[in-house]
Amino acid sequence: MSYQRVKAIDLLDRDDLDRLLAACGRSITGVRTRAFLSLLFFSGVRTAEALALRPADVKLHEDGTCTLNIRAGKGGRQRHVTLAAPARADLDTWIELRAARVTASRTAALFCTHASGAIMQAGQPLDAGYARASLARVAARADIGKRVHLHGFRHAHASYLHHRGAPLAAIQAQLGHSSPITTTTYLASIGSHDAHRHVAAAFAA
Repeated sequence: MSYQRVKAIDLLDRDDLDRLLAACGRSITGVRTRAFLSLLFFSGVRTAEALALRPADVKLHEDGTCTLNIRAGKGGRQRHVTLAAPARADLDTWIELRAARVTASRTAALFCTHASGAIMQAGQPLDAGYARASLARVAARADIGKRVHLHGFRHAHASYLHHRGAPLAAIQAQLGHSSPITTTTYLASIGSHDAHRHVAAAFAA
């Protein structure tokens, strides 16, 4: 009898995030990567939505949070998403460095190239392939023992909201689901991974 090996989907926690952020380093590229990963974790937006943001889409609030204007989410729908306060410092640092290097700083993508050369000018938007490669390098340095991928930050955000008692409607709004049924299914999928981890740990020798 043969058995199919199932690839586990590990949920990231705050300790994992801290190790990933520390592994970004202090270079300007590292600052940009750190801000990008913080934004994914603390907002739950899709990778494409984060890469499409412009500085004007970020509204700062006195309580340390931000509102992100997702102009064209899945299905072309616009929505407003809250970015939790812990991401603010990383985002502020990147915005300050970016403004000093990108001439068209207001019209260029928030997460863009920061250096000019023979092939590319500063202010060019990053793509998902570059973001995945950047995360792979950071994850290898952090060595957290979990499978790390960009969509996993969205899983982690949804799990945090759910386990801290956020209403289904609030989670639906953050994730940009058109139906609460989609959100319920999404949370059930995440819950199955939680259950696997807890059961495995409980009966480990």
